[in-house]
Amino acid sequence: MSPISLVADENPVWSKTKPTGNAPKKTEHRIDVLEQTVREQKMELEKLRRLFRSSEKPVFTESATIPQKFVLPEIEKSQNKDRNNDEAARISITTPIDHVFLQDDRWEQIASWWDRIDLYGQLRFRQETDWERNNLPTRNRQRLRLRLGGLLEFNSEIAVGARMTTGDRKRNLEPEDRQGAPLSYQDTGDVFDKFEFNLDRLFFQLTPDWFPENTTLWLGKFKMPMYLNPIFRGPVGDLVWDEAAHPEGAALTKSWNDVMGFDSLYVAGGISAVLEVGNNDEASLWYSQVWVTRNVGNNFLLEGGVSYFHWNNLNADGNTSLSFQNNFGNAVKQVGPNEQDVEFLSEFRVIDSLLAVTYGKDGNSRLGYPLRAVWETIYNDGAVHKDQNFGYSIGMDYGPGIDGRTAGDWYFYYTWNRVEQDAVFTPVSQDDFIRTTNFRGQMFGYLVYLWENVDMRISFLSDTPIGTNDTEWRGRIDLTATW
Repeated sequence: MSPISLVADENPVWSKTKPTGNAPKKTEHRIDVLEQTVREQKMELEKLRRLFRSSEKPVFTESATIPQKFVLPEIEKSQNKDRNNDEAARISITTPIDHVFLQDDRWEQIASWWDRIDLYGQLRFRQETDWERNNLPTRNRQRLRLRLGGLLEFNSEIAVGARMTTGDRKRNLEPEDRQGAPLSYQDTGDVFDKFEFNLDRLFFQLTPDWFPENTTLWLGKFKMPMYLNPIFRGPVGDLVWDEAAHPEGAALTKSWNDVMGFDSLYVAGGISAVLEVGNNDEASLWYSQVWVTRNVGNNFLLEGGVSYFHWNNLNADGNTSLSFQNNFGNAVKQVGPNEQDVEFLSEFRVIDSLLAVTYGKDGNSRLGYPLRAVWETIYNDGAVHKDQNFGYSIGMDYGPGIDGRTAGDWYFYYTWNRVEQDAVFTPVSQDDFIRTTNFRGQMFGYLVYLWENVDMRISFLSDTPIGTNDTEWRGRIDLTATW
């Protein structure tokens, strides 16, 4: 009988072995033969696994080596049969390949499902230094962040997504910083403890055929479906809504092209649970946005919009966990004898307006590269004190890296910011400045792509509490790989 081999591999994986010599083989030799056969079967199984992972369907002859889980019973039967005779161990494998699962169409099915999965991720290493910290010593720390996510499309109408990230589940209070720890960074220097890894997105993305065109329904915990400040969205989180915070609930988005004199029009609206408290009314958030874009001539791109965030029942019928444990700078009022018996002083009905103007977006710039200027204003209609309800940011960035990600692309950026105490809701506002609110400060930096999708960023941030001259500084060097 001829040797059995994989056509996909030009070299036979194994062949049947006959005993040699003029004396019967002893049990030890038979065991060696069996062990050698099992080893060779394992090698072949590993080859099949590699083929499976590469989504390639191997080609077999009419009879081919059977994966180990099919072969071992035959080996056992052969061994039992020959246990009491002096013939050499013989292994018979006659199962036709048609009876093996590798011959059916499940390879194509698995490959088809694999093609529907869009995987993405990001790894960042950060060196961060804080100095001139109001009589506190200079602080140096290294931070790591890993994000891994995917989107699986069942068909053109439904997809499911999820993302994992390093870091603490909660935004823990750090009194020495007067802010919350970042939502997804893991600090080193914790006596070699393991890093935490948590789920920060889990959602359905629905686009049924009966929906209007370019309409999407989001259900679960997902990325905030809004356009944010384009400068902040790169180096740091947005002043009003940090990019690492994800709403939990439902949202509906709709976009149009070439409508009402705009190149594009985008609207979004949603509701999110904030704090659920037993039988009482829960804290919640309603949010919405209108965003438009328009090209003016060959050189200018205008982008802008208005967002609205309406926070409801934040004190959750007497529950103070939100106003005490998750408050990083908003004004509070004492409602009981204990330190934690506090409630938010203000309500939060925040209007965020933004306008961005880009000159030379498509390379048509006398400056050589694109230049973008951004103006953002923030107003909280629910603030009790009207001198604590306003914020703004003025910024610009310049360079080919504004839109590119190829090796050698770069850009500079700068912003000047002022945020009054109750202008933003601090549980979800940015946490990159040392303070989340009640400060004035600036941010400037430089980013360069060392390789495609791998960048290094050097940035400096300063903030000064409103009404004082006690400026504090933060410096960062980030190395980020995105895929």
